[in-house]
Amino acid sequence: MKLKNSIISVVTFCRPEFTHNDERGELKQIFSTGWSQANLINSIKESERGGHFHKNNNELFFIISGAFELTLEKDEKIHIINISKNDMFIIHKEVKHSFIFTEDTMLLAFYDKGVQKNSEIDIHKN
Repeated sequence: MKLKNSIISVVTFCRPEFTHNDERGELKQIFSTGWSQANLINSIKESERGGHFHKNNNELFFIISGAFELTLEKDEKIHIINISKNDMFIIHKEVKHSFIFTEDTMLLAFYDKGVQKNSEIDIHKN
C-alpha cells in the first residue's frame, strides 16, 4: 500500500516482525518490545467505534478478521482508508480516529504507554 506524504503524519502501515509457516500453520510475531497494553476487540458489521484521539499514546492495530472504513483526522485534514484482514498499522498520538465496520471484525489494539479508564482519551464527536 503506497501512502501519500500527507497521510504519513497520522498513520504508519507496518508488518509483523516475524512470520513462520510450516505444516502446522502460521505464527506471526506482531512485536517484541515497545507496547504496554493490549486489547482484543470484536465489532459487529455496521457498528461504529472511536471518534476520539489519544493525547499521549500511539496505538497499533492488527486485524485478525473482517474489514472496516478507518477515518483519520488531524489539522483539519481527513483521510479515509479501507482496512481488512492482516492489515497492521499505527495511529499516531493526537490523531482523531473512527471506525465503521463493513464486516464482523476482530482486531488487536496495543498502546505504547497504556490507557487507564479513558482518562487519556479526548472525545470530540461532531
